[in-house]
Amino acid sequence: MKRLYASKLNLVMLTVMWALLLVLNLINYVNTKSELILVVVIVAVVGLVLNFVFYFVASRKR
Repeated sequence: MKRLYASKLNLVMLTVMWALLLVLNLINYVNTKSELILVVVIVAVVGLVLNFVFYFVASRKR
């Protein structure tokens, strides 16, 4: 499992997916001004940050 977290392909794919989720939800938030969408935007930002944290912690232990 640690090898999966430390792979560069995993980092790239998860970064693209989290960034796409963030951009689409930001566009949706600008159009609707919904608090629920704002929560999803915050979750996407946290997921994007945790993606890099998991990658660097796993690659350091390897």
